[in-house]
Amino acid sequence: MLLTWVLATGVAWGAEVAGLYEAAVDLPAQSETARDEGIASALDAVLVKLTGRAGATARGLLGGPVSELETMVEQFQWREVPASEEGAGARLWVRFDGRAVDRLLADSGVVSWSRTRPRTLFLIALAGSGQRMVVGAGDETSLG
Repeated sequence: MLLTWVLATGVAWGAEVAGLYEAAVDLPAQSETARDEGIASALDAVLVKLTGRAGATARGLLGGPVSELETMVEQFQWREVPASEEGAGARLWVRFDGRAVDRLLADSGVVSWSRTRPRTLFLIALAGSGQRMVVGAGDETSLG
């Protein structure tokens, strides 16, 4: 009975992650070649979000050319790079078909995480000047 309660409430302690199948990448310029490379890089970023593995790449999973990637793209868009950010000439945002990406992972034998992830809790305790306090999310405390 306790095990059932723990399993049933475990989902309630998690948070559903949005945007798992989309990513934005910075590129040197807007071109067809840059777009193709950007789509592959965006899928790499999505694969990291889904698997938690930095080494999960589209090229590695496909085992060859990434020509299949265009069929997995639901939408892409060139976006403006803020003037304050130097280095990138263009930013490409890509959203992939979730079912196609999940199928790629399953066919490759790579396990992915679910949309519901455990919430992460950080507690910061400070002691000094004869006081103790715990810093919460809404506190405006300078740690420096």
